[in-house]
Amino acid sequence: MKYCILAAGLGTRNNAMPGLHKGLLPIQNIPIISHIINKFDKEKEIIITVGHLAEQIKSYVKFTHSDKKIKFIEIDKFSGKGSGPGYSLLQCKKELQCPFVFAPIDTFLDKEVELTVNNNWIGAVKIPKEESQKYCLINGKEKLASIYYGEGELAYNGIAGIHDYSNFWKELGNSNLINEEHQVTIGFKGLENVELKYFKNFYDTGTEESYLKVKKKFSKEIVFPKNNEAIFIENNKVIKYFSNEIKCENRIKRIDHLEKISPKIKKLNSNMFGYEFIEGDLLSNISDTQIFSNFLEQFYQFACTDNTCDNIEEFKNNCTNMYKTKTYERVKKFQDKEWDKINYINGVLVEPIIDILNKINWEDIISNAIPANFHGDLQPENIIITKNKKIVLIDWRESFGKDLKIGDFYYDLSKLYHGLIINGTIAKEKNFLVRLKQNRAEVSYLSKNNLLEFNKILESFCKKYEIDYEKVKLLGILHYINIAEFYEKTEKEYSQFIFLLGKLLMSEILFEKRDKK
Repeated sequence: MKYCILAAGLGTRNNAMPGLHKGLLPIQNIPIISHIINKFDKEKEIIITVGHLAEQIKSYVKFTHSDKKIKFIEIDKFSGKGSGPGYSLLQCKKELQCPFVFAPIDTFLDKEVELTVNNNWIGAVKIPKEESQKYCLINGKEKLASIYYGEGELAYNGIAGIHDYSNFWKELGNSNLINEEHQVTIGFKGLENVELKYFKNFYDTGTEESYLKVKKKFSKEIVFPKNNEAIFIENNKVIKYFSNEIKCENRIKRIDHLEKISPKIKKLNSNMFGYEFIEGDLLSNISDTQIFSNFLEQFYQFACTDNTCDNIEEFKNNCTNMYKTKTYERVKKFQDKEWDKINYINGVLVEPIIDILNKINWEDIISNAIPANFHGDLQPENIIITKNKKIVLIDWRESFGKDLKIGDFYYDLSKLYHGLIINGTIAKEKNFLVRLKQNRAEVSYLSKNNLLEFNKILESFCKKYEIDYEKVKLLGILHYINIAEFYEKTEKEYSQFIFLLGKLLMSEILFEKRDKK
């Protein structure tokens, strides 16, 4: 027997991640296609039909599931009249001259199910009658009587096991279109004694609404999602996806400047690259202060050695763009919104975000910047300590302004400060709280003791190398305000929290500076 995954269609009903094939949408940081493949017998061959965004599917599967026997069938007609799952499956006829199981790409099964073919069967799932219009419906209790459209409580989930394949292919070859598409259900007419295989745990991910419901139900992401980006962790591989091809291209280019401290990567396609999973501990999970001190010294040597800046004026322009221009641009969507109209946070008077930003001494920030080799997102979750104490940095930024090599040393240190106070675990485990009442808000969060100790070491490190720690803090808080935009769609509650916290801490710093004057 063999397996077949139908993955050629456009997937126009699901735009949860711009530009990403619907079969690569992640649940628990694992793409749907991998969830399906992992349900199959490891020894059996898998046929995958591809059409729309074919290279994404092919490159991902080849990189991640190279241990399995998989063959791709290119579908010439994957949209328009006459296309459809039946047409795609028919193109696999030559490869499927044996019993086989087929499944659509927009299916998620959270429990182990036995997908064998000792007989003919189709997948049946019970549905609320009011949702009938969304599905192809089934007549029958134990055996298939007929397939129909209308009203009912038993739906076909798109999965089937074909034992009598010759009869199935003969009937599927008849081009009787349903809604101008060639459906797989045509082939069932050639089969006898088709059993109903009931699926208790079946989830449709074909629409954006249904996918987001499934994603929320099984929300155990290893990494917090961002708008227009995705990370996949599967089969000892890590894959990064970017809707923006230029961002992906520049991250790949930057590895030349980071090869001493980052993993070797492989370009998969114009939107994705991958690397081998790195065994080790995240810095955020380590309590040994000596390891953190050693990390700071090693990073200082990397960043501040061979950091020739050929054009100081361009460097200052990049600093202006990264700190001032970018911040003003990102907060536009929050101006005059409910969050920004709050007058008091934790009892502290706060002004609208634009008034807070106007009080920052941008010239001081830019004129005192330190040219350095940069990482760009130096948070504890992006710092891995291997078993032999080697430091590996992941998830680097694609550029500092327009520069792929030189950035501001303060930028990396402020990102580190940012992650020591509000780290990724707080976000993923929702260890924060926001309470709103009229024009007042209260925010609170849990901090990790080891990271608070690391912050003291960071302050001592700054004094040792004559780096302005107060500036590191200010820029770190500025990052909170900047990243609120990233999570507005995917994690609105966290976006609100980080924006309000940024306003609170920035107000406290500015009040403190004012009082000192």
